[in-house]
Amino acid sequence: MSLPLRRLAWALLGALPLAGCAHYPAGLTKSEWEALTPGQQERYRRLERQDNAKFEQYSAERRREAGGTVGDVENRNNRSRD
Repeated sequence: MSLPLRRLAWALLGALPLAGCAHYPAGLTKSEWEALTPGQQERYRRLERQDNAKFEQYSAERRREAGGTVGDVENRNNRSRD
């Protein structure tokens, strides 16, 4: 196999994980999602946004309780070694 052809093959193999990776709310399959009415789809999207916001809030609270982010902890550890 020639070098340009080999590079093309590797590029195509690298792109495979990206192909067809659509995300549907609530873990629905494509066919389940497409069977929903537009109103139902919007409701699932809204609920997913609310869940994501709650998760972000929960994560921020846990970081505050832990004294900051992982980066903050690493920085404190590095300063204490100096």
